[in-house]
Amino acid sequence: MDNELTFWTIKDVLKGQGISRSLWYDQVRMGVAPMPVKTGERRVAWLKTEVLAYRQKLVEDRDQLLARSGYKADSSISKR
Repeated sequence: MDNELTFWTIKDVLKGQGISRSLWYDQVRMGVAPMPVKTGERRVAWLKTEVLAYRQKLVEDRDQLLARSGYKADSSISKR
């Protein structure tokens, strides 16, 4: 199936996300996270591509913030 049309349930979305269901829905309501698609009378899902793009944007935002602060990634890695 084409990735653009692959739907993720809330469980799929939260897997590896590290946040709670309620925080995810708060982010959706605030317009930060992607909006779900209604797939049934009482069921919603998210487009996989939109969730992955959202995650990528989080990483890019972090990287831009670190670059502006002069943070060097290599210097923070401790060698034991």
